[in-house]
Amino acid sequence: MKLKLVVESPEAAPRDVVVTCDATATVGDVARRLAGAARSTPLTLWVDAGEGAAPRVVNPLLSIHESGVRSGARVAVAEPVTETVTGDDVRARVTVVEGPDEGAVFLLGEGVNFIGRDPAVQVRLQDGLVSRRHASVTVSGESAVVDDLNSANGIEVNGARAERAVLTPRDRLVIGDSKLRVEVLPSRGVAVSSVSSFSRSPRVVEPWLGG
Repeated sequence: MKLKLVVESPEAAPRDVVVTCDATATVGDVARRLAGAARSTPLTLWVDAGEGAAPRVVNPLLSIHESGVRSGARVAVAEPVTETVTGDDVRARVTVVEGPDEGAVFLLGEGVNFIGRDPAVQVRLQDGLVSRRHASVTVSGESAVVDDLNSANGIEVNGARAERAVLTPRDRLVIGDSKLRVEVLPSRGVAVSSVSSFSRSPRVVEPWLGG
């Protein structure tokens, strides 16, 4: 894929660049390329997509496709920030049932969340058998879907090897030596009644023909 971006920098005037990458390239990959080989610290992109969207610092582990970065955006190389999900933005909870981090609880927001050892992931495990970017959990509405990210040791769901799986609170996700439970939390502020005291059939009104 090709992206036409406006790269901003405090040291120089904005410049137009064309980024060519495959769909699996991450935001961090692009940021490091834009910064040049001299920078070895973790990097990501600050993105201003315009059209009323607020500028943001993007998780460096997201693929370019997942990140929403599109042609025409203004970007700048930046250092990653720690993402903290709180309040109504919390959409799921990951509990470590067994493993080095047993008892730890991680809160996830809507969209793509990462599990691994990298500092930028949402579920960071101190497990030597876990890759830096091992798996992702995508939270959408009332569902959570786990995907293996070509990790060295893979993932298991309820004892079976899996590349992708839809998770329920009863399922056990095994990554390395860690066993996890993933629970999607109910939406707040929405009352749903299971009992309807009155139901009206659809009403069809014939067009008035006059007369």
